[in-house]
Amino acid sequence: MSFPAATTTWDTDYTPAVTLTRDTDGALTAVLGVSGLEALRTPTAEETAAGVSSLDPVTVYVADGGDRPAAIRRLVQACCRGLAAATASTLGRDLQPAELSSLYARTSIAVRGALRAIEEDA
Repeated sequence: MSFPAATTTWDTDYTPAVTLTRDTDGALTAVLGVSGLEALRTPTAEETAAGVSSLDPVTVYVADGGDRPAAIRRLVQACCRGLAAATASTLGRDLQPAELSSLYARTSIAVRGALRAIEEDA
């Protein structure tokens, strides 16, 4: 299946900035920007398998795989996971449950906003 290539940047208050690119094969690449974030490690094998290719800046790649809703879910999940890992690495400690909840909610809002901007069903 062919998709129209598209790139957008979603940047609103209290959420990470998201630059989202869709290629003609439907693969999605998201780069998340948070000021002051300086991850001190590279992604683990598990994070890489989920689509996280970098923690500084957080970069996520998800192929279409023929199931568009699943690809979108994988993208949102990998972005949340990557940003949580980068934040924990920057702070040098595990995140508390309330911090994780807030981070996941704000990241999901930002990624879904970027998806809507390129007319994906988010």
